Amino acid sequence: MATRTAVGLIIIIVGAMLFMSAWLYPQLPETVVSHWGANGAPNGMMPKFWGLFFLPLLTAGIVLLVFCLPYLDPLRKNIESFRSIYNTFVVGLALFLLYVHSLTLLWNTGTYFDMGRALLPALGVGMYGLGMMLRHTKRNWFIGIRTPWTLSSDRVWEKTHALGSTLFETVGALIVLSALFIEGRYYLWIILVPILAAAGAVVVYSYVLYGREKKS
Repeated sequence: MATRTAVGLIIIIVGAMLFMSAWLYPQLPETVVSHWGANGAPNGMMPKFWGLFFLPLLTAGIVLLVFCLPYLDPLRKNIESFRSIYNTFVVGLALFLLYVHSLTLLWNTGTYFDMGRALLPALGVGMYGLGMMLRHTKRNWFIGIRTPWTLSSDRVWEKTHALGSTLFETVGALIVLSALFIEGRYYLWIILVPILAAAGAVVVYSYVLYGREKKS
């Protein structure tokens, strides 16, 4: 995806978030639910203004940051080789935050549901998208699996990201499927355990690969 196209889509996404918040603002009470626990039940409130506009503003800030990072990287040329895929991932991140914002607004208008179960498919798709991006990522200082060993060797970087891509795609698929079968009290575990296991595996794998490379 071209950078201009990605920027245009993100402006539309953030604009849609702001519009929905402004449209619903007069209809909502002075405090709104803004946080849910691991079991999907609400456990936090915010003043209406921040409850409706914090996430759109945060989305704009996050997107601005991730778009600027490649321009600060000494290995920017490597990022440019997969920039279209990176742009697509950033747009996907903005869409995920739009989805979260929509769920928050829907809940506060009186439509109650299991927030954890509603979020799981989107989180799974996000993890799968991360895995797809990792498959194409070249060595740089900001994006990807950045351990001392991947940053020290192109070969270690490529092999570690090939494994990481497969692992995170698998984690994403598992999280999506878990929304059909897992009870609310297990939501946190079904998210954290696979992600931490995948992250730990690629760190150890990069260390082992680098050690073998040094010996050879």
